[in-house]
Amino acid sequence: MNYVKVILLFSLLTVLFVAVSFILLGRQGMWFGLLFAGIVNFVSFFFSDKIALKMAHARALSEEENPKLYEIVGRLARQAGIPMPTLYMIDDPRPNAFATGRGPAHSAVAVTRGLVDLLDEDELSAVLGHELTHVRSRDILISSVVATVASAITIVTRNALWRGRGDRDNDINPIFTIFILLTAPLLALMIQMAISRSREFHADAGGAKLAGKEAMISALYKINGVLKRNPMRDINPAQAHMYIANPLGDVRSVFASLLATHPPLTARVRALEELSL
Repeated sequence: MNYVKVILLFSLLTVLFVAVSFILLGRQGMWFGLLFAGIVNFVSFFFSDKIALKMAHARALSEEENPKLYEIVGRLARQAGIPMPTLYMIDDPRPNAFATGRGPAHSAVAVTRGLVDLLDEDELSAVLGHELTHVRSRDILISSVVATVASAITIVTRNALWRGRGDRDNDINPIFTIFILLTAPLLALMIQMAISRSREFHADAGGAKLAGKEAMISALYKINGVLKRNPMRDINPAQAHMYIANPLGDVRSVFASLLATHPPLTARVRALEELSL
């Protein structure tokens, strides 16, 4: 099912790039858009995990550096029935984590230094169980691809908007141009939102089953509490949906909550409290 979503996402990206190329370069530019979309689709499928880790400034973590973390992840991976993922560390004092890769056999889990420092062993196990649930469910591919696609959409449409403002001889319908260039970034956000919300509830339940309901709830409260006071505003917003908690901080307005990449904390806690283990 996730491979079908990836194909649909690639198709959407191709249509968008061809449309933007048509706006900028006319009919001949459509071939350029098609070629560029093909390159982005190829890179997204095979290298989206490496791109995500690079965007997060994550570095490979050796077992000698943190044997306790390796022991926890190894134990949880055996419980989940999946191979041990590669572990990465993000040198950030704020707590967060994400999983990436093409599937259980090619997966990675990245945690921030703040997460390891803040949580006790049970809470850390719950968060890692959450991420391994993403791996086991095989939704890490679509999540990683979405991050790459959202970045590409944002970059291309920003460039198109800049070029469009400076091109006085453009004979393309200006209403059509404005519609494409202003709705594309919103489309990228809506793709992130649609991918993220339902899967977070499922991963929370998986973390609770692997490490305990109370530990999962406590970890979410701690992580969100820190991010509310000190959000990770230096990360690429296109990657926000990948993390266990919204790295950009608390959602305060009703409109913003409709476009948030993560379910509200209250909804996640309520779902966990109602969960039968």
